[in-house]
Amino acid sequence: MALTSLLESVRDIGVEPHGNITSVHGAVQDTTERHRLLKTLAESEERFRQIAESIDDVFWMATTDRSTMLYVSPAYERVWQSRLHHLYESPKSWMDSILDEDRPAILQANEPNLRQGWTVEYRIRRPDGSVRWILDRAFPVFDAQGEVIRIVGVARDVTEQKEAENNLLIALDQVQRSNRELEDFAYVASHDLQEPLRKIKVFSDRLDARSDEFDEKGRDYLSRISRSAERMQTLIRDLLGYSRVATRAEAMRQVSLDQILTDVLNDLEVAIGDAQASIERSPLPVVTGDPRQLQQLMQNLLENALKFRRPKTASRIRVFSRSERTSVQILVEDNGIGIDEEFVERIFRPFQRLHGKGEYPGSGIGLAIVKKIADRHGAQIEVLPTPGGGATFCVTFARAGG
Repeated sequence: MALTSLLESVRDIGVEPHGNITSVHGAVQDTTERHRLLKTLAESEERFRQIAESIDDVFWMATTDRSTMLYVSPAYERVWQSRLHHLYESPKSWMDSILDEDRPAILQANEPNLRQGWTVEYRIRRPDGSVRWILDRAFPVFDAQGEVIRIVGVARDVTEQKEAENNLLIALDQVQRSNRELEDFAYVASHDLQEPLRKIKVFSDRLDARSDEFDEKGRDYLSRISRSAERMQTLIRDLLGYSRVATRAEAMRQVSLDQILTDVLNDLEVAIGDAQASIERSPLPVVTGDPRQLQQLMQNLLENALKFRRPKTASRIRVFSRSERTSVQILVEDNGIGIDEEFVERIFRPFQRLHGKGEYPGSGIGLAIVKKIADRHGAQIEVLPTPGGGATFCVTFARAGG
């Protein structure tokens, strides 16, 4: 086999009195493997350098006491806005940028956790005055005897993440304030607003008992007062239902939608009979949810199907499910008047009515409640095209336990 690299070591040279070399004693060693390992090491170091210098995070390597920086990636200059050579000359100068109130966390994290490593967050103030959040992770490197010989770490600028978290907290606080306002409204609606309406209804009923004392116009006015009070009571009741989706929610648990459907059909038995509706049902799955709210969702969808039926046409309603790998769909299909495509988004907003009160009664908030319940459950609701007319509402839930 040909030698690719040789190392010759001369140990003894024989020389005659006239200066002629008579003999040479030495050793010739094949260093092919050593050169191969050196080449492999150089290639590995080059790959490391390319990775370390191309990522946005700051990769660093230091002695255990952090007195010497063995390596720091160029990203340091962008994140800290400071020159690398200054850090190598003064290995602890990176701490000069740390805000005073965050320094105790750094000192507390380092020493006690030398063998386990540590993760710490802190803020730095850069030369331009901007403040950046840093997530710094450090890991020990051990020798063959199990002793820590150096520390390596990765420092990441997480300012944008922190700002997003802060914005999320602000939004959450706004939601909580909105919920408190809804609770306040619910209290007002259930007490302060309902009481005057009850009195209007009571006195209207008393006047109605003496309606023979009024002329036709008087009886018409009395009827209008009574109907208006009833509509206001319905509106307040529906508004309370809408607000309580958030304010009176129960804990999520495993719920059988099949049992929910059975209960709802029992509750709507009279309405189903009045509509002369036929109900076709298939087995429904178990989902994770609030039982009371899921019953309200199912009831509102069925009431919607019963209400918006075609005149002089027997109502047919089908409730079934479709299963996907990570989700299940609950579908309520009817043969009613259907929904024009231009209105499919609008119908889920509160108080949206596509028809006059004379045609189809109601407050226009039933489907808004359905949408709000679906949102709370992380579900999606949509209206699907229905061959032959009618409407199909589809609610997609994440599969229970999936």
